[in-house]
Amino acid sequence: GAEFAPSVFSPSVFSPDAYSPSVFSADDYAPSVFSPSVFSPSVFSPSVFSPDSYSPSVFSPSVFSPSVFSPSVFSPSVFSPSVFSPDGIAPSVFSPEAFASAQTRSLAGVSYTTGTGDEAVVANTWNNTGYFYVRVSGRNGVTSTDAPFALEVSRDDLPACSGVVEIGEPPPAIAGTAKSLIFVDSARMLNQPGNTGGPGGTVPAMLSKLSAFATRTEVGGMVVDVSADPRVSQLNAQADAKPGCPYAKNLVAGAIKDIVKAYRAGGNPLRYIVLVGPDAAIPFFRYPDETLLGPESDYVPPVTSSSASEASLRLNYVLGQDEYGATTTLNLGNAAFPVPDLAVGRLVETAAEASGMLDAYALLPDGVTRPTSSLVTGYDFLTDAARAVQADLVAGIGSGTGKVNDELLAEYNISPEDPTSWTADQLRTKLFGSRHDVTFLAGHFSANSALAADFKTSVLSTELAASTTDFVNTVVFSAGCHSGYNIVDGEAIPGVTVPLDWVQAFARKRATLIAGTGYQYGDTDFLEYSERIYSGFAKQLRYGSGPVPVGEALARAKQTYLEETPDIRGLHRKALLQSALFGLPMLRIDMPAGRIAAPTRV
Repeated sequence: GAEFAPSVFSPSVFSPDAYSPSVFSADDYAPSVFSPSVFSPSVFSPSVFSPDSYSPSVFSPSVFSPSVFSPSVFSPSVFSPSVFSPDGIAPSVFSPEAFASAQTRSLAGVSYTTGTGDEAVVANTWNNTGYFYVRVSGRNGVTSTDAPFALEVSRDDLPACSGVVEIGEPPPAIAGTAKSLIFVDSARMLNQPGNTGGPGGTVPAMLSKLSAFATRTEVGGMVVDVSADPRVSQLNAQADAKPGCPYAKNLVAGAIKDIVKAYRAGGNPLRYIVLVGPDAAIPFFRYPDETLLGPESDYVPPVTSSSASEASLRLNYVLGQDEYGATTTLNLGNAAFPVPDLAVGRLVETAAEASGMLDAYALLPDGVTRPTSSLVTGYDFLTDAARAVQADLVAGIGSGTGKVNDELLAEYNISPEDPTSWTADQLRTKLFGSRHDVTFLAGHFSANSALAADFKTSVLSTELAASTTDFVNTVVFSAGCHSGYNIVDGEAIPGVTVPLDWVQAFARKRATLIAGTGYQYGDTDFLEYSERIYSGFAKQLRYGSGPVPVGEALARAKQTYLEETPDIRGLHRKALLQSALFGLPMLRIDMPAGRIAAPTRV
């Protein structure tokens, strides 16, 4: 992953090799590393909740006898079409074989102590709702009708979530012909710093521009102001009263997603979801971070201690927004995982900045940008991803008069002291020296700084915002850690936090950004995790003929990732969940050269 916050982890302390996945073994994250106040031993037993504990190799025949997992238990009827309907899990995406080990992978905890003593399982259900099943089986199939067992189940709620409940019912089907749903909460936007209401106010102006934007033919949108939805308003009030409870935020997000479901049920030919505002207005979904490398609880932007942002970080949650457009959500162990479907984008952060993005889109009569220039930067273990992206961008843009394909690359195996390890000044020259229609930034980041290849100098998000470079309708994507973390302005610590993050800075420059909300990942020897998502995105821009919507290119890159990865583990899940689009998902890129046939999906 990319750089931890500079104020917390100095680059001189952590060498490039220190972030290699092979360096961080499970043993490096012993219980003593985690504060008891955050991870109580009674709740998070390392032997139960270690990601490796859920790998197929752990649930081997030597641990679970054949009689426990016999054919009669995992019969065809368990995975019958009536259980997994075609509408829920499309055969074209997930083959039947993919569910062969579904019961094993969905295990939340297990106890198998030798002898006749009591067994006990402690499992964190995180944000999961619905039914949880408990199975009791005698060792090697031993049973006895003379010695019945007693099963006791108790629930220990997170104190911060005490009293948090679901409210109301999902709306009925909403008929129509909408291609895009545009969600805004005008009341909450009015409460965000920098926004104004009334005549000439920034929020009314933004709402007017959203309405005009929705009428465009390629948008075909419906503006949904959820401030007028009683259920969403009540759930928001509950979440505001319980800022330390991530589940409360997920209930708000879930209620908004239920509106998407209602439009789906009404036969609307949906393609795009647009979210307007920061997490405090339209929340991200929160997912437990089950990785051992770069947990989100390590990140300190910083934000106020009583904020929803702080609760998500300290309780180790990942922020994602794909679920707003997902039809299918899988249960992978303790965590839910939405399968990307509709293209989702977010306009941040103030009403004026959102209006600026709408104004930029209005400059494109057909909503299409036709790139003639690119910039690719990279170093350390991300160099291989940078070269893969570069190959597709160069092929797609082509060469010749008026075509520019710039690069700033350093080999992964050189020292930061090597003369070819580029500096922040060199990055400034490339990034701010001229316009590039498509840019890929691979390196160590925080929410508002980018570390150069020399591991000494940095470029700040404030420099981007102050630059005179034309970024309007450009597309930028980044494998840098937290390059997509949007610090909620109202939750920043005055005089301490730099609230202007990369997401907001690029929005001010009216550029579309695709980046990760948390620590992102890669590998020196092969393309993997976040690297594979972004190289796949670049490839998607070349598929077929004609313009490609950026939101759909990202969603298809993630779908392809899933298709090619039969064993989705912690790092895969987090990489997929956190990669988010900040901009309008219907913005289309028409690569002028190097187009290739899209692979046939089965």
